[in-house]
Amino acid sequence: MTPTPPKKNTRRANIVLVMVFFALLWLPLVDNLLGLDHTRPTDENRALAPPPVKRPIKRAIKEFPRNFEAWYNDRFGFRTMLVRQYHTIKTGWLGIANPDLALVGKEGWLFLGRKPLIDEARGLYPALDIGIDAWASRLEEIRQWQVARGGKFLLVLVPDKHRIYPEYLPDWFVPSEQRRKEQFLAAHTESAMDILDLTQSLRDAKAVAPERLWLKTDTHWSGVGAYYGYAAILEHLGMTPLAPDAVHLVDEAPRYEGDWHNDSNLAGFLGVRGLMPESWVGLLPNAPRADVTTDYPPPTGEVGDVVVPFATKIDDDALPTALLIGDSFRWGLVPLMSENFRQILYTDFRYCFFDPTLAEELAPDVIIFLMTERMFLRIPMPPENNTW
Repeated sequence: MTPTPPKKNTRRANIVLVMVFFALLWLPLVDNLLGLDHTRPTDENRALAPPPVKRPIKRAIKEFPRNFEAWYNDRFGFRTMLVRQYHTIKTGWLGIANPDLALVGKEGWLFLGRKPLIDEARGLYPALDIGIDAWASRLEEIRQWQVARGGKFLLVLVPDKHRIYPEYLPDWFVPSEQRRKEQFLAAHTESAMDILDLTQSLRDAKAVAPERLWLKTDTHWSGVGAYYGYAAILEHLGMTPLAPDAVHLVDEAPRYEGDWHNDSNLAGFLGVRGLMPESWVGLLPNAPRADVTTDYPPPTGEVGDVVVPFATKIDDDALPTALLIGDSFRWGLVPLMSENFRQILYTDFRYCFFDPTLAEELAPDVIIFLMTERMFLRIPMPPENNTW
């Protein structure tokens, strides 16, 4: 039996299919050359592979193929678009999230993931004595340094998001009230260290606040939450905070370059930032007096695009000076705290735990060490390292 010749339309379809296949093979290279993909990158919460080292030595030559592959896999054409579409389908459409990055709670609320953090929040991961002792030792060094100069030292503990909004957690996630923070506080009931735990103040504020104290899609407190934290800190220091009618809500770019603002980092971790938009909900003074200053020693370093330390200044000799050492929650305090101090220096203990040279130059009347309670999961390095 004579075989039937393929139809002309079938042959054309095959030709088109082959052409499309080869076009798709070349598209990534075209994007690498022309930069066609303008999709906003997702937050992968990791450093991308560095470019391979080009050195005429045996080891570099041997490792070049593997290093080049790792570098190219993180940068091939249209990768950003494909990764974002993957996350959109997986999390945005199917509701499947990566618990190592973020937990999807009720009514669109997101919470920081990672098993050690989750277990600790549920009271399943008690602290080792070495961890509590390490924190106590490092903080006591700063306190003694400050007290020897005649200044004040205040340790401020910021609660985790699920302490304030447990009703939005998944049903299986039942947070514990006995965690590492409680262990630390119990060990310091007779201590000379001045400690302010903001948990109850923020729980009380939740009932009267005009907006949420935490952002639904971010790990940080909103500007409103930062205001109530700021007010509690100032009152604890015997100072007068800005009154509620002296500040206003905004949904705009931050006042200071590098100033903290909501970037929906949890939604970013899941790659669905665009599907879960959220207002910044900032809170700024109505008549700000503080300005950014560079009147301090060379910076400790740079964290991303943010210079550490960061300082503001007011021309008023009647005001005290301060050094605020904290984690990322400090940025919400910047527009507010800056209005109460002649000069205040903000630095990040995760990159330089305490710099006595920097502090000596500033000669602060008060040192505020601000940390989120989840930081108790980590152990600060010895003083000689002076780093996180």
